[in-house]
Amino acid sequence: MKISIFLLLLATVSLTGCTAMALKHESTHVSISVGDLYQQEVLDNLARFVDNYNAFPSFAYATQGAATITDEGSFGAGATLTHSSEATLSLMGSRTIADSYTLNPVNDPRKLELMRCAFQRAVSSCGYGPVESQTCPDCEATFNKFYTGDPTTKVADSLVGEVTSECLKAAPPWFCTGPKKCVPKGCCIPVGHNCNTYVWVPPEGREYLSRLTIAIMDYAINSAPAPLTKQVTYYLDENGVPTTQKLAVGQVSAGVPVTEDPISLLNTPNQTEIQLDMELQQRMRRDQAAIKALQDEAKNNGGKLTEADKITYRRLTREVESLSGKLDYLQHQLKTGGLKNKYYRPAPAPEAGAGLLPLKQILSTVPGP
Repeated sequence: MKISIFLLLLATVSLTGCTAMALKHESTHVSISVGDLYQQEVLDNLARFVDNYNAFPSFAYATQGAATITDEGSFGAGATLTHSSEATLSLMGSRTIADSYTLNPVNDPRKLELMRCAFQRAVSSCGYGPVESQTCPDCEATFNKFYTGDPTTKVADSLVGEVTSECLKAAPPWFCTGPKKCVPKGCCIPVGHNCNTYVWVPPEGREYLSRLTIAIMDYAINSAPAPLTKQVTYYLDENGVPTTQKLAVGQVSAGVPVTEDPISLLNTPNQTEIQLDMELQQRMRRDQAAIKALQDEAKNNGGKLTEADKITYRRLTREVESLSGKLDYLQHQLKTGGLKNKYYRPAPAPEAGAGLLPLKQILSTVPGP
């Protein structure tokens, strides 16, 4: 029995060591195969666009992966006592290996637009189709917005040293197409297909396949830069014109694009602004006339004013300054109009996947009797 227990412990230790080594190898295989999965998806899409230039792309990226190794062992011992004694020993083991991924399919229309444009550009650069779409969507504007946040800002003028849509332009023919019988034999040749259209990449084209794969992953995982905004607050008087917080009867506050003129937040109808401008100018002329009358009175009295006139003079002066600011605001509004960018669609947040691939090791033994 002592020998049996020793053999069981020895088998358990051996299985544990072997399982650890196998798990290390299998986890490396899982990590490498994720990249192979992405390139295969890209190749299949490439074949789809060669077959139909206006095809619809599809792509899914892994958020989790697992390598599971299960080792099982059993040990048995028996003895038969007769005039000739017999003893039997049995040792059995089995191993189960399972790899799995959790895939997240891309279903955002804006991301799919980007992928469609990228595949069209890749196919077009190799002479298998016309230039990418210029309307519905405008691929150039779509790429610009994704990389720079502005449809009119050129990618080439803003980003250098990264894999962008510019890396998909003007490439030499880097992949081959044809029916299945034309595909070269070899396990290291990346091949994609759609129906009876096959695409394969010779060694000299692997660089361009990597660029296209990185670009597609970028579109799948990341989002276009969200517009930068600033918080603007205005205090308003009874006419809806900016004033100080102390004199305000209300306020308006909003986040607007950083390039937007803050004062354009107050979008008053043009006719109302014209009427208000006329009323404020009349008040300004009336107050200025009253100030001039007080100044003339002071001259006649040797440069002196009564205390009551001094209070009136200070009040009129403050009111003229306030009216001057309001008139400047109205003139500005009449020239530039109100808020131009009333609404923008915020970019969706990137979908965060698991940062690590969970690995699981299971070792179970069935002790003998």
